[in-house]
Amino acid sequence: MLRRLWPDAVSTLGLPHGTSCDLDFHTMPLHGEDALVPKHYVSTRRRRQKGLRAFLAHDADTRVFCYAHGQLRQEEHNDELLQFVASWEQRTGHVPHALIFDSTLTP
Repeated sequence: MLRRLWPDAVSTLGLPHGTSCDLDFHTMPLHGEDALVPKHYVSTRRRRQKGLRAFLAHDADTRVFCYAHGQLRQEEHNDELLQFVASWEQRTGHVPHALIFDSTLTP
């Protein structure tokens, strides 16, 4: 729900849309005993631990978050870049001019 409403809320603040976006996966550590949560590398702790992976995108010019998806399954990671582009095109009427990401984002 928030993912759909966030861009409209940001637009009411008068922040312009940039032409490029920075994209990344971020691991949010989970402190609990949920057996179904996989382990991921957490860079701030320099180790693998249970956590949830979130896909984050922010405008490279204004540094405002423009997209986030925190309920990803491992098998959905590879398609999330395309989902972001489709969402951006639906919202703005055009695809982003530039996407900045590292090689770990997609195979």
